[in-house]
Amino acid sequence: MTTYSDLRKTLLQAMRDAEDAYIEMREAGASDEDLALGRRCEDVITTAWRIAGGLAGET
Repeated sequence: MTTYSDLRKTLLQAMRDAEDAYIEMREAGASDEDLALGRRCEDVITTAWRIAGGLAGET
């Protein structure tokens, strides 16, 4: 069974992956619109990570 703490660890890795993807997109000359979408994805993952932390009782 997956716990909120496990979910939070997975989301932390997803945040790192999203940041790496954003950097690669920027270096490849992605449009401002694509970069904005990448940042919004990162924001959603970060929000989910914070919620999972709250549910897991972590601060």
